[in-house]
Amino acid sequence: MMDVSKRIESLEAISAIKDLKFKYWKACDAKKPIAVLRCFHPDKVEIDFEDFGIFSSAQDMVKKYEFHSCHPHLIEQHAGKNPIIKLLSSNEASGFWSMSYSLID
Repeated sequence: MMDVSKRIESLEAISAIKDLKFKYWKACDAKKPIAVLRCFHPDKVEIDFEDFGIFSSAQDMVKKYEFHSCHPHLIEQHAGKNPIIKLLSSNEASGFWSMSYSLID
């Protein structure tokens, strides 16, 4: 069993991950590409958005997002629930969310 300080540290890390995910969804829905970009590490990343594409650069993903999604006639809504987050190390985690996505054009 983990000591109390390790348990608190784990809970804080999981909370920070949840906050980041919700900031990302909020930035996408608000059509704020700079805020979307700030949700990613500035170095090389691995982003797999299935049919939207696979990216090794957050900048490339955000450019595509901006080109396809940042239009006033498009209304997007991301809603996530039931996150399952597993801390793998002090700087790595895996996570899964159920997500509903709506797009009105």
